[in-house]
Amino acid sequence: LTDELPKPLLPVANRPLLSLVLHWLFRWQPRRVVVNGHYQARQLDDFLRASPRADRLSFVHEQEILGTGGGIRNAAPRLDAEFFVTVNSDVLTDLPLDLVIDFHREQPQDVLATMVFHDYPRFNSVQVTGQRVVSFDAFHPAGNKARRLAYTGIQVCSPRLFDFLAPTSGFISLIDVYERLLREKQGRIAAYILSAGRYYWRDLGTASDYLGVHQDLCNDAGLARLLLGHAVDFPLVAPDARVAGAALSGPTVVAPRCELGAGSRIEDSILWPGAVVGRDCRLQRCVVGKNVQVPAASILVDQVLVDKKIEVIN
Repeated sequence: LTDELPKPLLPVANRPLLSLVLHWLFRWQPRRVVVNGHYQARQLDDFLRASPRADRLSFVHEQEILGTGGGIRNAAPRLDAEFFVTVNSDVLTDLPLDLVIDFHREQPQDVLATMVFHDYPRFNSVQVTGQRVVSFDAFHPAGNKARRLAYTGIQVCSPRLFDFLAPTSGFISLIDVYERLLREKQGRIAAYILSAGRYYWRDLGTASDYLGVHQDLCNDAGLARLLLGHAVDFPLVAPDARVAGAALSGPTVVAPRCELGAGSRIEDSILWPGAVVGRDCRLQRCVVGKNVQVPAASILVDQVLVDKKIEVIN
């Protein structure tokens, strides 16, 4: 799916994922949002330039992969404030960023970052005791009071963190830096822990999660209004798509310029712009990439189709 499209621009309910992340961020009135990117950088830059918020958006192009720490260091000249927030661009959430910022501001001076955690068994790997990170090694002997939690991909950082992001060029892993700080007791990492089940959070790192977020939006109209800024009726069909004679059900999304053949049944599937589905097809829990043509009478379940490649999701 990302052969020709950077992941932050994957369409969610026919809108680029990054637009949803920015919609959430701008609820908290940031002074500036810096987007860091490497792969398909021109597409990201063009998207930001076309945004109605372009005056408060800027793009930093990584010519070479710099890692999670190097990317932050690379953006340092534009992060000249009391604190800055970093967010993974493939995460959708409605968590209250203002509460995290307030929590970070109340921390002692030696706290260089406040990472946001929750109990998410699939990703639980960081050991936390109270409101402090103890270790990023899930098997580190941290004591009976330590909890294994999942990092949400969201943190609030002090600009003092830049002092530890050396050298001035090249790849840096932020987790390696944090582990060194903890080991050498040069600073602390605070943990803001989300209440279980209170806020929405989903990482869109897999095709199953990509389909899953559409199911979530379909099941919860209030969530759709929070994440998208408006309600959504599923199946969602772009105005210029041609779907007459086809049956659509569930959280199906049909993008612009798509054509569906008569007698086709599309269930719980996402069709990208220009996809063509032949007559009498059945698609269930599939993602059909841009301009892909599905032959007539095809029966496809749990598959991703991009150009001439087909991959099973599960």
